[in-house]
Amino acid sequence: EPEGAPYWDRVSPSAYAADIDLPALHVGGWYDPLLAGTLAGYHSMQGDGRAPQMLVVGPWVHIPWSRRVGEQDFGPDASSRIDQLQLRWFDHWLKGIDTGLLGEPPVRLFELNGTWREFTSFPVPTTACWNIASQGRAGMDPADGTLRPAAASIGEDVVVFDPWRPTPSMGGHAGQPAGPLDRAGTDARSDVLTYTTPELDADLCLAGEILLDAAITCDQPSFDISAVLSEVMPDGRVFELASGHRRVDTPVSPVRVGLRAVCARIRAGHRLRLSVAAGSFPFFPVNSGTGLEPARERLIDQRILTLVLDHAGTVLYLPVGC
Repeated sequence: EPEGAPYWDRVSPSAYAADIDLPALHVGGWYDPLLAGTLAGYHSMQGDGRAPQMLVVGPWVHIPWSRRVGEQDFGPDASSRIDQLQLRWFDHWLKGIDTGLLGEPPVRLFELNGTWREFTSFPVPTTACWNIASQGRAGMDPADGTLRPAAASIGEDVVVFDPWRPTPSMGGHAGQPAGPLDRAGTDARSDVLTYTTPELDADLCLAGEILLDAAITCDQPSFDISAVLSEVMPDGRVFELASGHRRVDTPVSPVRVGLRAVCARIRAGHRLRLSVAAGSFPFFPVNSGTGLEPARERLIDQRILTLVLDHAGTVLYLPVGC
């Protein structure tokens, strides 16, 4: 069934999760491809007067839950203690043993580049608006595009998507393998627009949902937009923090892309980067540009797409706050 068909509404947990009033332990990872569903389940089942919910999100992929993820070692604190937590959870709810669990903060998030942080609910921090700028070469020179919490600039960048050499999925939750992998080579491709901050003067803390409003147009009826927020290390390596992807079949501007939630500390001297492309293959199917459903497309029908990203109408909303 195609995305958005009534079939998915009938089988989706969202059709009944809001009516379930049972205690639940929700466990996910920042690089877990199923994290969006984990968070949606938590949000649906928690609320005043309802059964207690506990949420734990580590720096992990779906499995295994270890301190080493992708090309990074998040330290001994990142080693999974989920087995012990599950035993405490079941001892409390199934055996009636007071494990002290309900006296602890119900939300525990691992801060990438930091350690565990505790919250009374999923964080809803202050949203900061960041804007892009370039001299029109953001797809040719990684040093040309800039990302700053400043007034919008006037200008645009053009990117061409070739379906016979599609932009690859690289690390993050959509890559294989998943996790923080150096995507500097992917960002250097001509079909990826990159916008990078100067070196940060102080630590920047992000905790919560990320949104991108992209003022983007295409010369074909249908296109995809893939957005990645990354940390650029002092040695030039680039590691994904969060990403989002959207197919656009109806012309609209700006296009809102929801990036995955994140909890991360970007150290002083490091930089943030927004990367924008028209594909992320093979995690997402190549958009032929025709507007046909992927299952009905033929390779011979695939079209080269030319997209234009307008700086003035493009805004990145970051959940800033420690």
